[in-house]
Amino acid sequence: MSTAATVTVFAGPSLRPADLTHLRLLAEERNRVLDLCPPVRRHDLASLIGAEAPRRTLMLDGEFDQSLAVSVTEVRALLFAARGEHLGAFHLHVVVQATVGPAVVSSR
Repeated sequence: MSTAATVTVFAGPSLRPADLTHLRLLAEERNRVLDLCPPVRRHDLASLIGAEAPRRTLMLDGEFDQSLAVSVTEVRALLFAARGEHLGAFHLHVVVQATVGPAVVSSR
């Protein structure tokens, strides 16, 4: 029996209630465990390193003025840890939203 992949979503005001409902249904349809968390901040990603695999992480919202923001070093550490768990096969999807509007960058 295979283990359902966990998808950790760091979300806040960018995720509307209707989007949240859709995300939960989508996770259920695809046999994923949805782990909803508040906006990401410093050390949140580091706490995921070594967690049970398989795991995917989605950062929709983050804190910048309220507390320390996630550092590039923390993101890099999570990516390298994920690469090791999946023997070099990992996907990176970066979604950046500024106050002027969203920009999407995807790498496979």
